[in-house]
Amino acid sequence: MSEPKIMITGSKGFIGINVKKSFKNVVEFDIALNKLHNIFDKYMISDFLKKEKPQIVIHLAANAHPPTSIAYPPHDLETNVLGTVNILECCKEFGINHFIYSSSAVVYGQPKYLPINENHPINPSIPYGISKFSGELYCKYYNKIGVPTTILRFFNIYGESQPFGYFVPDIIKKIKEIKTTKIELRGSPQDSRDFLHVEDLANCIKQVVIKKAFGKIFNVGGGKSYQIKQVAEMIAQILNKKRTFYYKTSVKRKEGTKLHADIRSAKNILNWKPKISLYEGLKRTIDYYN
Repeated sequence: MSEPKIMITGSKGFIGINVKKSFKNVVEFDIALNKLHNIFDKYMISDFLKKEKPQIVIHLAANAHPPTSIAYPPHDLETNVLGTVNILECCKEFGINHFIYSSSAVVYGQPKYLPINENHPINPSIPYGISKFSGELYCKYYNKIGVPTTILRFFNIYGESQPFGYFVPDIIKKIKEIKTTKIELRGSPQDSRDFLHVEDLANCIKQVVIKKAFGKIFNVGGGKSYQIKQVAEMIAQILNKKRTFYYKTSVKRKEGTKLHADIRSAKNILNWKPKISLYEGLKRTIDYYN
């Protein structure tokens, strides 16, 4: 059986570049590739679908940077909500078989319990989380009216080619370039995150396509929680740099934010689990930036 034609929006972004490697029959939709590939313009999307005739849409095009959403919420709203609705409306028009939506763990807000499963209360505290959850609600609506959808809540994705502005590439750069042995970390000593290498994420999306997981929501993370300081120390160790990490005195008692994904649903339904350990993934990422 031949592989279905898959349209990837945001195909030139960090995640898009890596997801594209998992499929053979891909058509790319990204404004960096072609100025006519604009998710704000429903007619451009419609023309693209009419010409390319994909069966599946993996929707990755978005503002993926939470600080940007805080700095200017209207742009976040337009990109993550209006852009998603435009794509969904065109998918309905052209009878797309499967729409896969990239959401975020940020929709949960401050966790009430750990690990976080898909039934955890939704309480986004920043515009990015609000816009991503709005996209989820539209996916549920379109799923009811004939566009089979799957929602994926990404935790902390990292890996080769991730742009600066995110924790892993930024701390690698800082450890390599700063001459002092002491490096300040932002946030709180209690902060912890659930990291997943982008190749494992791509494999998860491939399983979503294979399993036809219509109408489902999945956490996509590593299934383990690491303190931010612990990850920074691991990176310094791989780089063979003697560094100590500290937080400002004023934040030492501040309550941290903790993320830890319950990924049992993805394991059971998609027959997927992460294969790349954090140490191996960080080493591969560091090698990429060298």
